[in-house]
Amino acid sequence: GLSDENAKAMIAAAETQLEESVDYWQFARLINEHYTPGEKAAIIEMLWRVVYLDGNLDKYEDYLMHKLAKLLRLDHQQLIAAKKKVLHDRSE
Repeated sequence: GLSDENAKAMIAAAETQLEESVDYWQFARLINEHYTPGEKAAIIEMLWRVVYLDGNLDKYEDYLMHKLAKLLRLDHQQLIAAKKKVLHDRSE
C-alpha cells in the first residue's frame, strides 16, 4: 500500500543499512522488538516466496531461512507452516 516514492525511499534506506551492517542480528533485534509473532511469521512467508521464485530451494537458501527463523524467535513448526503455505499457493 506504499506509494512508489515511499517504497523507493524505504529500499534506499535499507540498502544503506545493509552496506553498513555486519550481521543479521541487528535487523532481527529490531523486528523482534516491534513485530508480533504473527507479523514475523508473515515476514518468513514472504521470504519463502522470494526463495521459491525460481522454483528451486538451494541448500544455502534453506540454511538461511532456518537461521532467520531462529533469529526471529520462530519455532520450526512456524517455519515449515509458512513454507508449506507458499508451496501450496504455488501449486494452485
